[in-house]
Amino acid sequence: EMFEEGYTQITNIDISNVCVKAMKEKYKEKPETFKYLLMDARAMDFPEASFDAVIDKATIDSVLVVYILS
Repeated sequence: EMFEEGYTQITNIDISNVCVKAMKEKYKEKPETFKYLLMDARAMDFPEASFDAVIDKATIDSVLVVYILS
């Protein structure tokens, strides 16, 4: 959804090789600016100031569950 809203420089990381492979296949039509990388969030390999914003999907999921259940 973010990509369709104009956020075209998106980097996704996951520690699961299975997840990364599945997402790369699912979104193979997206341009190279939409990336899925195999990486541990505890040891990321990005240069300083690589991103304008970072979103942790697990946190968003938790907030949404609480919102939906209340």
